Order: sequence, then structure tokens, then C-alpha cells
Amino acid sequence: MPDAATQIRFGLLGPVTVDLGGTEVGVPASRQRILLAALLLRANHTVETAELADLVWNGKPPTAATTTLRSYMMRLRRTLGPVAGARLRTQVPGYRVELLDAAELDLLRFDELRRSGLGAAARQDWTGAAGDLRAALGLWRGAALEDVPAGVLKDREIPSLQEGLIQAHELLARSELELGHPGEALARVLRLQAEHPYREQLSCLLMRAQCAAGRPTEALDEFARLRRSLVDELGVEPGAHSRALQSAILAGAPLPPWPLDGSQPSAARPAEQTAAAAAASAPANDGSADSGPGPAGPTVPAQLPSGLQDFTGRADQVDHLCGALTGGLPPNATGGVGTASLCLVSGAGGVGKTTLAVQVAHHVAAGFPDGQLFLDLRGSGRRPVAPADALSSFLRALGVADAAIPRDEQEREALYRSHLATRRVLLLLDDVRDAAQLRPLLPGSAGCGVLATSRSRCASLSVSARTELGALARQEAEDLFAAIVGAERALREPAAVALILDCCGLHPLAVRIAAARLVARPDWSAATLAALLAERRSRLGELVVDDLGVRVSFGLSYDTLAGADCELDREAARVFRLLGLWQGGEVGLAAVAALADRTVEATRQALDRLADIHFVREPQAGRFAVHDLLHLYARELVEAGAESDGRPGGESGQDRTAAVERLGTWYLHSAYQAMEQFKPERRRFDLSEVPEPDTALRFDSYAGALAWLDQEQANLRAVTLQVDEARLEPLAQLLPMETLHHLLLRRELDLVLETQLISLESARRTGRLEHQASSYNSLAHAYMELKQIDEGLSAAHAALEIHTRLDDRHGMAAATESIAMTYYFGDRHEEALPWFERALPLRREAGHPYGLLATLNNLGLLQLELGRAEEAVVAFQESIPMAREAGSLIGIGAGQLNLGEAYLALGRLPEAMESLREAIATGDECDDPQMRGNSLSLLGDALTATGEHREAVLAWQQAAECYDRLGEPQTAAELRRRVAEADPGGSDPGPDGPGHNGGGPTG
Repeated sequence: MPDAATQIRFGLLGPVTVDLGGTEVGVPASRQRILLAALLLRANHTVETAELADLVWNGKPPTAATTTLRSYMMRLRRTLGPVAGARLRTQVPGYRVELLDAAELDLLRFDELRRSGLGAAARQDWTGAAGDLRAALGLWRGAALEDVPAGVLKDREIPSLQEGLIQAHELLARSELELGHPGEALARVLRLQAEHPYREQLSCLLMRAQCAAGRPTEALDEFARLRRSLVDELGVEPGAHSRALQSAILAGAPLPPWPLDGSQPSAARPAEQTAAAAAASAPANDGSADSGPGPAGPTVPAQLPSGLQDFTGRADQVDHLCGALTGGLPPNATGGVGTASLCLVSGAGGVGKTTLAVQVAHHVAAGFPDGQLFLDLRGSGRRPVAPADALSSFLRALGVADAAIPRDEQEREALYRSHLATRRVLLLLDDVRDAAQLRPLLPGSAGCGVLATSRSRCASLSVSARTELGALARQEAEDLFAAIVGAERALREPAAVALILDCCGLHPLAVRIAAARLVARPDWSAATLAALLAERRSRLGELVVDDLGVRVSFGLSYDTLAGADCELDREAARVFRLLGLWQGGEVGLAAVAALADRTVEATRQALDRLADIHFVREPQAGRFAVHDLLHLYARELVEAGAESDGRPGGESGQDRTAAVERLGTWYLHSAYQAMEQFKPERRRFDLSEVPEPDTALRFDSYAGALAWLDQEQANLRAVTLQVDEARLEPLAQLLPMETLHHLLLRRELDLVLETQLISLESARRTGRLEHQASSYNSLAHAYMELKQIDEGLSAAHAALEIHTRLDDRHGMAAATESIAMTYYFGDRHEEALPWFERALPLRREAGHPYGLLATLNNLGLLQLELGRAEEAVVAFQESIPMAREAGSLIGIGAGQLNLGEAYLALGRLPEAMESLREAIATGDECDDPQMRGNSLSLLGDALTATGEHREAVLAWQQAAECYDRLGEPQTAAELRRRVAEADPGGSDPGPDGPGHNGGGPTG
């Protein structure tokens, strides 16, 4: 394998590739490719386990997804090898891939070159822009994520990647035109335009290229094609710049400046400007003469607020909403029987609902020639607009005199619908409180379109399109930030900008405020702002500019909940505050119920209410998450003190401690119940001083318990830290003890050290000697596996000293064996042996069968290492019936496997093969591929020694399949090499083939 200094290059712009110093490493498993691609798309950022599971299993993760994902990650690391595999890091609450610079990932390098090209274009350096953009486009080897199976990952990521690609082509075509190469620009744009016929920017580029190539007639034909396409398919007219281009070409005038320059879209003479603008805005007529002013027609309102010049991203949502608003309209209809198109945009405060809705409304406005109505219904405040008042406002806008507006609300509603019945009007209803506020404002006939925004899901409404907004995609957030502060300034400090966006959680309002603060302070560097935002406790206070503030935006929804007459709303506000105490990742329903001291049913109702206003997400059934900025806001509320600043809410310090204690108690007893299934033979501790809550979980299988422990690993750590900080001493001592064996199974040795040191310090503070000894012993185990031998011996001797003082025989045996195992792991086998021999009688005296079983197997393995196979046979022979009596399949199989290896060392081949075949059968029974693989490998060795080469080949082939399943490709490859050497002709293994028992050696 290449050494650690080898250049690593990952690729996403085409098939997923991994290149190590010119040697390509294949990733053959499709789900491993999805996993690698998902991590690379968020390089140097932690991707939560739940999100990865959603991507890997295409939105339908299995129950044990966390466990399986961990296995996939292990296999992926092994597939990539030690150099590239080391870049895949476990980072609570998920995983991340670490890259040293943009050169290590083609997508990052593409974005870097594209931004550099954009900066060069802004400086009018067209040669530099063209060079950067050609280099960027040269990185594409085909379609992005080409060999990643279609699914959630591609649905989420491909549109953004494709948009970046198109933008790079468009800007390169612009550069080629500026450099006097219209032929190159023309060829480039024609290729793109065939795939994106409705993209006006491409049509404008094509018209310019055709004019530059001396083909103005073709440019006019292109405008005619664009207009037909937009009107026929989308029901909208071309934009102002397209029309200005057409006018200039018709007049033989200079083409208008590019919108990129921020110039006006028309460079025609003033008189021509006025005529062109009038022609572009005039409604079509039937050709009849208009001899003079006629009677006044119906009022045509035009109430849309102005859009944002720096609107970026959300391209998929814009297209979806535009299509839904215009696609359902009857052709050339002016009303009629049917239902108005209703599109709802929902999301938490500040995610850009209004901005998106205004943008969409301007896109489709031409399809509603009878006007556009707009009203802020103030649904997130304490005084929402009453439907009757909204109807009055709209009737006045439609030309109804105040005196003619009925006082009765139902009559007012009927008059409003009558006025809309023969018109095509677009209604933009912003900040709707709920369905009850919206329903009276809906037109009664087809022809109109309604675009509504709300913090509530308004789930009872029947809609044409429903769009829920959350955080921006990273590329969208980067583009928005750059659009506000300027591309050059954003490119100057990419690492600081990335940290700013992370602190903002990609929340649109937060990103906009952060960028605006930087614009307002030209002397600040991005690093200065990043440092301010990095301090979590003051972050919301920093995210304020002028009249915009993240805290204020969240407060509108919270105050409405907390001050409501509805008890459910007030309870939801309380649950939200208490979630500010939560310090983990996704949290389960029952855990929140413990935190809130409510029943599971009542807590579910409160969480559903919070989900309805987007204060929490439910990424999978029964699991909830809170956006980081919302969590900071909840923490401010819960720590504020009751009725602080006149705002309802705030818990006393005593209340907060009690909530943390309930949470820790729930996790302790749920972990205990999981361990009852997962490792019933462990040493149990007295939990009577921490009474079990009614809501503690129960588990009916090993697999279910293990899946929960995997899922909650990060949360258990977070709660352990929290109860320690609160000096809840029994919990701080007992939680690490109940989670120890799971962490050891998953080799989370750093977590073992962290949590056991917490337990030890707490036990010292309270003088609990038995808990101190247990922590010392657990620390010794972790140090031993980390090869920190001196630290391991020191901890194990400290445990032995305390257990001896307490005359605890079971503890003395465990500590003595810890000393022996630490010497063993340090390759100091001769020093280990007397400690094993001292531990064995202590185990017998303590009467703990599982402990004695472990000591016998460990002693036997050491004796094998020392060449004392006859003594090892005695130890293994004693262990097997003991394991049968204890009902431990793992213990039975381990004894059979170890005994087979000892017989093999002694040359007692028939006995070795018999014991190994028994181990294979046990491995099948408990579905342990490690036990089965090891046994088959040794069986192959024994069969070779007896001259049964064909059977040996079969055993090695089956063993290799086991190691494939375990994600150990190097071991599997070594076995297949032995197969090839033993069977160079590749003879047919038989009708059942390798891996089947028919004719095979498994017995």
C-alpha cells in the first residue's frame, strides 16, 4: 500500500473514485459508495448517523441502521486501505471525512476554480476567468455520482451540482464572447440549451453569440422559440433582459449590458427605451382600433413586494412552485368551474419562506393578467389579521368602495369570490397562522392562484403543492453569503467563511445577517466575525443587524405558543424550553417524556405541535431533532428564570437540575435493561438509590438491545457529562458502569476512558470504594487495549488493592486477571502467566461461571502462545461444558475453536477437525461470521496436513466469504491466494460451490 505521504484524490464528478498516488482503489459495494459520496459531499463536516442512514437506505433505514452503518464504515475503511481509510473519522453524532485541501476532492477543486473564475470576471479579467473555468470544467469525467445508485442522495445533491456545472459553462461562454471567440461560445451554449430549453440565461447567451457571429436573424428566432416555450409550457413571458435584447436586435442598436454588471438592461436611445418598454408591457389586443380613452376597466392591483437582488438557491423549489401555480390553470381561462391552485410554503422563522414566495410570484405574475394581491396576515404574532379584515383589504384593492363592503363576514366572503370568479389573479398570502385563517381567503373558482407561507404545516389543507423549507444546502449558503459580501471578499478567507456558515447552521436568515454584518464593517475580516459566532452562548446576540434578528424571529413563534389560551400550546412551549437542557443529538420520544416529567402520550402531542411550527424535526418515527440555533434559543429560555423580561417561561435552577436527574435516571435504567439482553453475565450494581421510572425501556432480544445502545451511544455520553456537571453523583458513577461493555464491544476506548474517569472522580468525592475499584478495573481494560501498558497495570493494581481491602473475591479475581491480560497485551507473556494462575482459584472461589469461563479461555490462549499446548487443551476442555451449563453459545464456540487450534498445534489432526467442525456449527447457530471464518481457516490448515487438499480449498473459500462479510478484505485476499496456490487450475469445487455445506468441510 502507498505510505502516508501519498497524495490522495477523491472524485465525485463522474464515477466515485479514490486515487492513491496514481493507483485507483475500487469501492465495489454500492452502499459503501453511497456512504463515501455522502461524506465527501460534506467533506470536513460531521454528517449525523440518522442522515447517513436515510441516504444509504434511500429514505427507508432498517431498525438496526446504526449498527449496520458502523459495519459499513469499518468495511469502507478496510476497502480504502490504511492511508485513505484513516481519513474517515468517527465524530459524534456521526462520521466525517477529513481532507487537507481542495486538491484532494475534485468537487472542492471545481468550486474553488469556479469561484476564482467568478472573481476574475467581476474584475473584467476575461483571460483569467476563461482559464479558471476551463480548468474547473476539465475536472468533470461524466455525470456527477455516475455510479451511485439513484435515490435520496442523488435527488438532494444532483440539482445543486448540475446548477454549478451550468453556471460554469455560462460564465465561460460569456468569457469566450468577451475575448472575441463567438464560435466557441456558440457551440458551448447550443449544447447546453438543448438540455435546458427554458433557461433564459442560456437563451440570452445564445442570442448574443449569434449576433457576435453575424447571425441576428437566428437570434430573433431564438427569442421567438423562448417565448413560445415559456408561454405555452409555463404560462410566463420572457424576462426584461431577454425582451431588451430582442428590441436592440430589431432596432440594430448596441446590445444592452450584461445583468452581471449591475447595469440597466437597455442601452437604446431614450425614445427607443420608452417605446420598447411600452411595447413589452402592453397587453395583447385583437387588432381593433383604439380611438381614444374608453370606460375604465376593472382595477388591476399590483401589490407584490419587491424581490431580493441577491436571491440565490432554492432552484428546485422555485421550479416546482411555478409549475404548480401555472400548470393547473385552464388554457386562456378567465375563471370558471374548478379549484384555484393553492401552493403552501412552510418552515420555521427565518428560513426564507417569504423571500422564496415573492421570487416565485414575480416569476409567474405575467400568467395572472388581472393583478396580484399581497397581504401579511401576521400569523406568527399575537394579533393575526382576522379573515374579515383581510377580505375588506382585498375588496378595496379590487375596486370595491368602502361603503359597498358588507358588514357580514359571509356576505363579504361571497362578494370577494364573485369579484375573482372571472379574473386571473395571483394571491400572495404571507405568514398564515393556520388553515382556519386561510380558508375564507381562497377563491372559489379556477383561474386564480394562491401562494401562501406559514410557520405551520396547515396539514388539513388540500393543496396543489406543499414545500417545506429548512436549512440551505451548503453550496446555496456559500452563494448567498458571496452574493451579499461580494465574491472576492468571500473567496479571500474560505476557511473563516465555512466556519461562519457552520455557526449559522446554514439557516438562511442567520447567513444573511452574518453577511450583512460583514458588509457593514469593511475593516473586519471574516475570521473576526467567525470568532464572535464561535462562542455558542453569545451567538444569538451576534446574529442581529438593523431590524433583523434570529432571536426575534424565533421569539414570534415561541411567544405565540407560550401566551396562548390553549393548554397544549403552553405545554409545547414548556417542552421546547426543556429541550434546551438536552445536550445530545436526535432524542427519542420516551427520553423527552422523562425530561418533561410527562406521559409519553402527552409528550407526543406537545412534540407534534412543535413539529407543526418547525421547532423540532422528526427525521425518523419517534426520534426528534432541533436545529442548532433553535436549541441555543431554547437554552436561553430555560435558563432565563421564570417570567424573565415579561416572556412566559424559564425554569428555576432546582427545576433544571430535577429535569436533568429525570433524564439521567431514565437513561440509566434503559441502559440497564438493554444490558440484561446484551450481556446478562456482567457484574450488576445496586441501582436502588436511583428508583426506576415507569417509562424506562424494555428489550426482548439481543439485537434490539444492541441496536438501541448503538443508536444512543452519543446521547449516553452526553447525559453522563451532564449529570457529572450537575454533581448527580449516583448517576455519574452508575451510567459509565452500565455502558462499559457496549463501548468495549465497539472499541470506543477513548469514550471508556472519558466516562470511567468521570465515574472514578465521582466515586472518590463520595467515598464509594466499590465503585472506585470497578472504575479502575474498567480503565485498566481500556489502557490494555490501547497498548498503554504502564497505565493499565497501575489502574489494575489500584483496583486489586481496593478489592482486597473490601475482601471482594469476585473483584479480586477480575483485577488479578486484568493485570494478567495487560501483561499479555504488552507481549510480556511470561509475566502474565503467574497472574492468570493466581486468578484461576479466585474465580473458582467467587463462584462466577462467566468469569471462570473467560479466565480458562484466556489462560489456554496464553499457554498456546508459550508452546504449552497440552495444558491449553486441559483449560479449553474444562471451559466447554461450563459454557453449556451457563447457556453461553459464544463461550461454547470459543472453547471449541480454541480447542481445535490446540489440537492442531499438537498434531492431533482428527480431534482438531472434529472440534473445529463443532465450532463452525456453533458459529452458524449464533450467526457469528468471525467464529465461523476463524474455524474454517484453521480447518483448511488441518485438512491440508492430512492431504485432503480439495476439502481444504473449500474450507478456505468459505472462510474468505466470512471475512468478506466482516469487511476484512486483506484476510479474505490472503485466503484466496492460498486457494489459488493449492488449486492453480481453478477446478470446479462441486455442484454446491464454495460456501455451501453440501460436500463441504463444515460438518
